[in-house]
Amino acid sequence: MLVTSKNLARATRPPALVVLLLSAIFLLFINQPVLPAQRSMHELWNFGHLVLFFVFAIVTCQLFSTIISRWSLIRLIATSLIISAILGAAIEYLQTGLSREASIQDWLLDIAGGLWGAAIYYQLKKRWDATGAAGSAAPAANRKRDVAAIDRGLLGAIYLFTVISCGPLLLALTDELTAKIQFPILADFNSPLEVTRFDANITTHLERGRLHVFFNTQRFAKINWTFFPRTWAGYSGLVITLHNPAASTLPLNCRIHDIQHETNYRQNDRFNRQFIIAPGQNVLVIPLAEVEQAPLGRLMDMKRIAALQCFTSHLTASAELIFKQIRLVPALPEASAMP
Repeated sequence: MLVTSKNLARATRPPALVVLLLSAIFLLFINQPVLPAQRSMHELWNFGHLVLFFVFAIVTCQLFSTIISRWSLIRLIATSLIISAILGAAIEYLQTGLSREASIQDWLLDIAGGLWGAAIYYQLKKRWDATGAAGSAAPAANRKRDVAAIDRGLLGAIYLFTVISCGPLLLALTDELTAKIQFPILADFNSPLEVTRFDANITTHLERGRLHVFFNTQRFAKINWTFFPRTWAGYSGLVITLHNPAASTLPLNCRIHDIQHETNYRQNDRFNRQFIIAPGQNVLVIPLAEVEQAPLGRLMDMKRIAALQCFTSHLTASAELIFKQIRLVPALPEASAMP
């Protein structure tokens, strides 16, 4: 459909706007979907923030077109920046009351959407006005060139800001491609992007193919890998190679669960095993047949593995473990750590 001021006016009638904005708000901030297996899909979902504020900016500009028609692009962008930043921050704050976490990334997407909407509206409005004013006296040529140069600079800055806001999506896509190439190696800690594959409530440090994990004395000190190829069917075992730099042993628990487990989180619905980590080099071997049989009353879905977690509990003193590699193997090697 041809985009004209008449069509835009129809699309921005109050009933349509209310339905559109309320639907977007419900999907983004009230309805809480299960997080997708891939980070890129999660980041794409977050792009709803940009779309919502893009629509909101265009709607607002159209509703106040009589006033805004006299504004320069600088004034319009500055106003949109302030409103988007304040409104986006308020939404992120309110989400904490819905058991959601505030996100700087979402806030940046809010601002980017508002700036895009204002900029697009300005460009279309200027084109419509120029068409309607055909044959009238044009402004001085020098002034037109100056304004056009400023407008191009502002639009360029908005495009750059939007690209920066898309950074997490680009990084997620890059690491997902790397993970697919690496598979059946799940982690070898040679890429800085591998730190995005896990979350932890303890200190971690990635350095030259080694992940240093510092387990403390809290009830559950854990590192949780959640982003990796999830189809483990066809492999016999999971092998974790790590190093204990201390002179004493350390109890380490390993936990594996599938997507279905995340609907109940019962302890007897997942795989759990404790290993005693000896000083020096350790190779932890977990037979995947045991993982598959671990849930009570069902088989674990080996094509939809959701997470691998390593944790300690109530240590008497903080301890460090150095993870070197996590991989799947078609045939099981001999273990060098006692379960």
